[in-house]
Amino acid sequence: MALSTRAGWVAIAAVGAALVAAGAAARIPSFWSDGATYHGMAWSLAADGDLQYEARDVFRTRREFPTGPQGIFLKRASGGWELVPRFPWLRRVAKDEPRIYYAKAFAYPVAAAPFVKLFGTRGLLLANAAFLAGALALAYAELVRRTAPARALAVALALFLATVTPVYLFWPQPEVFNLFLITAGLVAWRRQRPLAAAVLLGIATYSKPYNLWLALPLGVEPLLVARAELRRGFRESLRRGAVLAGTVVALFGLNKVVT
Repeated sequence: MALSTRAGWVAIAAVGAALVAAGAAARIPSFWSDGATYHGMAWSLAADGDLQYEARDVFRTRREFPTGPQGIFLKRASGGWELVPRFPWLRRVAKDEPRIYYAKAFAYPVAAAPFVKLFGTRGLLLANAAFLAGALALAYAELVRRTAPARALAVALALFLATVTPVYLFWPQPEVFNLFLITAGLVAWRRQRPLAAAVLLGIATYSKPYNLWLALPLGVEPLLVARAELRRGFRESLRRGAVLAGTVVALFGLNKVVT
């Protein structure tokens, strides 16, 4: 008997639950460089509500990893903004108050911080599991609209699980988060929501700039029209590119303001 769409969703849910269980049972296997930086950023956002690197960040890390954070990326800056417990709840950091901040893109730590607040360091792995399960569900939802449920399920599982991708589940780094963003962006594009796709792919580009290449379908598609419609297609391509570029610039600008 052929697989039904509902049975396919049950299988996707079971795989997602297995991924979450794996994230809950595992421990971070390594802790240095990018991984240590993103760990510190997520904890700083969850516990302190900022991206500033302070002594308490070091002590917090050493409670779990006695050697402390190794090879993390930091920057010294001044003139940013900080949250304060009074109206208007923001204060400009004076130029003579140089501080040290984490120096990585904040998109992944912001997304993972709620998991870290609830589950501690294991929350990073649970966040990765949730992002991978989300990407798998999005892929199946899009594929099942165009092919039989059994084939859609097989292709989705092969794309995301029959590759090296599951290994990244155990990295406290943004690779699986970016995979989710890219999948969501391409699904939005396929469903004729190009501006939503541009925002999602813009966040992925801010997180890792080489992800920009994965936005090519978004910009090229409007140009694949008859010559008489080329001007309109060019305007649409520019519109999508402007939204994507605006998202990237806005996130870099927000990073600049905060740090």
